[in-house]
Amino acid sequence: MQDISQDEVMIRAIKKLKNGKAAGVDEIQPELLKYGEAAVPYFTRLCNQIWQSHTVPAEWRNDIIIPLPKKAICQNAAIGVE
Repeated sequence: MQDISQDEVMIRAIKKLKNGKAAGVDEIQPELLKYGEAAVPYFTRLCNQIWQSHTVPAEWRNDIIIPLPKKAICQNAAIGVE
């Protein structure tokens, strides 16, 4: 099994993150990952550990989902329209 390279982490994962998105449970903003290139070796090691052990960290299985109503629904609720 071949290791994941830093280029793969940067090009296939980090560079594809969209700016302006909310941080996850880890409270890391996507922009920090995209523009903080010093983190790439750390994430590469982490990806390789996960790849080789076939084990995803338990924290990654936890999500916090907050429903956000669409703008029209909020406007209708504000004026009492159902």
